[in-house]
Amino acid sequence: SSGINAEWPLRPGCNHKTTKMCYIDDEDMRCKVQLTEKLDCGHDKTTSCHNWMQGRNSILCKENCSKTYSCKARHGCKKVCREAHLHYASHCTAKVDFKYPDCNH
Repeated sequence: SSGINAEWPLRPGCNHKTTKMCYIDDEDMRCKVQLTEKLDCGHDKTTSCHNWMQGRNSILCKENCSKTYSCKARHGCKKVCREAHLHYASHCTAKVDFKYPDCNH
């Protein structure tokens, strides 16, 4: 016998099947099937089924934020999605040229 059980269910709720060595405890099995889902921020995230089952989906977005600030120039946000931040004009940190109207400096 090869010590492999065919079509072993990995976790309740996962529904993916794989094979495992007989001596491996069920609790040590991690589903490696790759899933892609849309996060609350709008980015797609691909990760293992095990990570999704553990609830690690939205906090791990490593993409750059694609939103813009509500400032006049609508500057793009430079932060990473997983960092908590707002997009009000007062939070825009873009440097813009400015000329004083009365003295032209």
